[in-house]
Amino acid sequence: MSVKPRWNEAMSSGVRALISIAQHVAFRASRHNGAAAGEWFLEVGWDLDETAALGDAAARVMVGGTPVWFSPAAREFAPGAARDWRVDAGTAPAALAAALGAAIGTVVAALDAIDGPAAMLARVDLSAGFNKLQRAQLKHVLGDAAGARADAEAVCREFADRQGMALPAVLARCGIAPP
Repeated sequence: MSVKPRWNEAMSSGVRALISIAQHVAFRASRHNGAAAGEWFLEVGWDLDETAALGDAAARVMVGGTPVWFSPAAREFAPGAARDWRVDAGTAPAALAAALGAAIGTVVAALDAIDGPAAMLARVDLSAGFNKLQRAQLKHVLGDAAGARADAEAVCREFADRQGMALPAVLARCGIAPP
């Protein structure tokens, strides 16, 4: 599928809008950057029309008023890619550009296979922590009510010590009606 990416300079991210999914590749700066050195993380994110219609209250990032889920790192899509990208006075710009370009190319190629909820559920590991809420939403839009509820219950158990983690509240925030 050939999709022309849009680049957002202010957010340091590229967005590819597909039929029901917008894919984001973002550079997130570390909190420990200074004038002489910097560290960035390459992340991949997505927003799906189907889950956005549910109200992605559990999403971690808002981009232009749209909730976006980000994977922990692009390494999930580009095995062997660096965990982070460090830049300092000794960095060779050509080598950094080549390595970063290769990682982004691998990520974009992997993202081509994710064109909707079923493909995302099959190809993206959403088994950790609050990512299970997106997995619950995906299962819900695909008609797996029992699986959606099981994932929401798992999150409620895992984060039971936090405020607002009762099952009815979590289901409501995710747009999943209780049975």
